[in-house]
Amino acid sequence: MAAKNQQSTIDNIRRLIRSKGLKQTFVAAQAGMTDQQLTDILNNRRLLRVEHLEPLARALGVTVETLIS
Repeated sequence: MAAKNQQSTIDNIRRLIRSKGLKQTFVAAQAGMTDQQLTDILNNRRLLRVEHLEPLARALGVTVETLIS
């Protein structure tokens, strides 16, 4: 995933977590990752990989397309 697209997707994930009033720990657990893994992704300390997109979209109740748009 290109750096610009990755940052845009991370920004979308952050926005969705906030707008839906969800806790980051809940989203991480629903996506099958630890809170630390999600924190690292959101803070650019870990790469957001393609295989993370579907579980995160499902946890947030949106499509992958919504995450990457």
